[in-house]
Amino acid sequence: MGKAKRASIFIRLVSAAGTGFFYVKRKNPRRITEKLEFRKYDPRVNKHVLFTEAKMNTETAWIFTCSALPVYLYCN
Repeated sequence: MGKAKRASIFIRLVSAAGTGFFYVKRKNPRRITEKLEFRKYDPRVNKHVLFTEAKMNTETAWIFTCSALPVYLYCN
């Protein structure tokens, strides 16, 4: 018998301001099929801007599944 697939995946919420700043969030694609969009704070422009969903690469997503990091990440 095989292992069950995880229901949730990690996605990247990228700033529409073009600063490169992003948040990391979990999403259940079985429940929520549309792309996520949030207005969140971008500290590089000191404003609330639109953040849209983008896929994460598998190496970065693996880090979040195996550690107890906060739900956001600062991109340098």
